[in-house]
Parts: sequence; structure tokens; C-alpha cells
Amino acid sequence: MSAETKQAVDDAIAAHIADEGDGHFLSGYALIAAGQRIDSEGGRTLYYKEFSTDLPFHEAVGLTSYLALAVEHDMFQSDDDDE
Repeated sequence: MSAETKQAVDDAIAAHIADEGDGHFLSGYALIAAGQRIDSEGGRTLYYKEFSTDLPFHEAVGLTSYLALAVEHDMFQSDDDDE
């Protein structure tokens, strides 16, 4: 990732946190994305990861572990679970 793109990602995530959170500021992030290319052989998916600058290893592991648990919870929670 170029320095310019990295700065744009940092700025966008920080702006999102500021917009969504009442007085919150960005303290770190873990970004996971998938990209797909279609070619003559079919499709190919590549996975990308990016972390905020200077994010300590233990915080990166914590954020990604939390994401995995949150996704699992959301995927397997039925509408009936709220009642």
C-alpha cells in the first residue's frame, strides 16, 4: 500500500469513528478485505490485511479475535433470540 493510500485509509477510518462515536477517536484498527479477479481460468480471491500504524501485536490479535467472535455471533443469532 502506498503511503498516500495508507494515509487516506487512516483518515477515512478516523473520520468514520468520529462521526459514529460520541466523542470517540480512533485508537487503532485492523482491516480485512477480499479482492477478486476474474480471468480466463475463472476467479481468484486474494485476501488483504492492514493495521493502523504502530499497532502493537497484542492489540492486532485482540481486534481480529473480537471481529471473528462478533461475526460468528451475528451470523448465528436468529431474530427470535432478541425476544
